[in-house]
Amino acid sequence: MRETKVMCESCGSYLSLDNALFDEHVEVFFCQDDCLYEWADDHFEEIVEQYKSFRVYAG
Repeated sequence: MRETKVMCESCGSYLSLDNALFDEHVEVFFCQDDCLYEWADDHFEEIVEQYKSFRVYAG
């Protein structure tokens, strides 16, 4: 059986699907926490808007 490989959205490296972090909202993979954090820094406004839409309620 062949192992499924995915690409880290931040650094572009390939890794086993079983070892990847997955963001189900934007459907991207990361190889480690540092890559997730780097990607999140680059997409800060998008992440804040997503967070607000799911967790912040007015009045």
